Amino acid sequence: LSQGDQGVYLEQNTFVLDGVPDPRVLGAAWQHVVDATPVLRSRIAWEGVAEPVQVVCRRVGVPIGYLDWSHLPEADRRRELRQLLASERERGIDLAVAPLMRLTLARLSATEVQVVWTFHHVLLDGWSTFQLLTD
Repeated sequence: LSQGDQGVYLEQNTFVLDGVPDPRVLGAAWQHVVDATPVLRSRIAWEGVAEPVQVVCRRVGVPIGYLDWSHLPEADRRRELRQLLASERERGIDLAVAPLMRLTLARLSATEVQVVWTFHHVLLDGWSTFQLLTD
């Protein structure tokens, strides 16, 4: 909380997945993982309590943005990705509102999708992140 405005604990993972004919199905898969993973449905409560606590919500919808970059040349895609990462970082994460993550899926071709996953470090460390991506 003390360094929230500095983005120190904001994490961003970005990668390209091939074999994704429908990004909305991929989005539904992310929602399924969130439904099955309690920590991904959590938020932090710190006002009105003696010590901050992590609260797990029964159900949260993952904020997912869908973009189409398939018509853009590679240089423009790189520029769009840089701009997206910067705007997501600037937007930050409100620890009081679950989920402490959001996703953007940008179509690159008929089967390729650029994934941008932004989340707060309180959810996952590096090791856990790769376990989750396996799911």
